Amino acid sequence: MSYKRDMEFFRDDSERFRRKLTGAIKITVALFALIAVLLSVFLVIDISNGAGWGNTSDSGNDDIDASASGDTKPPVIKGPADNTIYLTVGETIAYKSAVSATDDSGSCTLDVTNNNVNTDVAGTYSVTYVAKDAAGNSSKLTVKVMVIKSDYTKEMLMSVVEKLVDKLGITSNMTTAQKVRKIYEYVNDPDKNGSSARIYFTDESNIPNIDRSKWQTDWIEEAYRTLKPLADGNSRTEGDCYSYYAASKAFFEYYGIDNKGIKRNESGSNMAGTHFWSIVNVGSVSEPVWYFYDATRLAGSFSDGSNECCLRTLDELNSYKASQSGQYGFYSFDPSGYPTISTHKTDFN
Repeated sequence: MSYKRDMEFFRDDSERFRRKLTGAIKITVALFALIAVLLSVFLVIDISNGAGWGNTSDSGNDDIDASASGDTKPPVIKGPADNTIYLTVGETIAYKSAVSATDDSGSCTLDVTNNNVNTDVAGTYSVTYVAKDAAGNSSKLTVKVMVIKSDYTKEMLMSVVEKLVDKLGITSNMTTAQKVRKIYEYVNDPDKNGSSARIYFTDESNIPNIDRSKWQTDWIEEAYRTLKPLADGNSRTEGDCYSYYAASKAFFEYYGIDNKGIKRNESGSNMAGTHFWSIVNVGSVSEPVWYFYDATRLAGSFSDGSNECCLRTLDELNSYKASQSGQYGFYSFDPSGYPTISTHKTDFN
């Protein structure tokens, strides 16, 4: 083959190689461009889902992204009326009995941090509650725990109560509501007239020079002074509304019935002095059913004509009319600090 023909073949091979190389480069560039576009799309989607670098949640939702689930509302924590739990030295405390949490999703957890509380030493302590729902939304509430020294202990009171429980007629197969009714019947003694009732109403507390500001802890002394004469064999004792409230609470505590005390809000009433009563839970811890309870021998009446306040609804409570015309607000109180009361009427009244 001649030199000229050899050069022609060389030029043909070079041209074919150049075309193949150019094609390969174009394909490679196109592939890189496609990868870049796909990466940018995935990055935008990832960031919009809250997974971008440095993303934090102000509500502390570390486990689940609330915005992705559509739930951004934190649980609601409800504490005691004045955000304070009161107890005497040596008394045990049920932290989750005093505080509850609810959420619009239907369920949430409630954790308690109470590392520094010492119920054997008088003082004021702090307890922190944190509620969290399934979407990770959380809320926090700090409650004070006031431990007060007293000469009257719960152990002393229970030793008195134990001498009286056989007289109530309570049996183990009774429902909580039935037990509450038996307690009411013993403390209020509705079948007797005022002068012969088991606790005669005198409109005076059994605590000399009582300081009403300490009613959340002084109830133990009041209950002790009210019930001890009956435990000692006397047929009658005496007291005021605080005495009926404290005596009832003593039996509630003995039988493990969840209860909370209420003091009348004087700003919403023209009644002289104050008044004390309770709410009791006749349901369970997980499914509470709360009612109003007041064992005081009342002079007025409710809308049904009865003067008995055992397991009343809010509507029933508000229907109470005092014995003297023109008086209002006998049961005035702020419901925001208390659990929701059942609207279902009982058969006891």
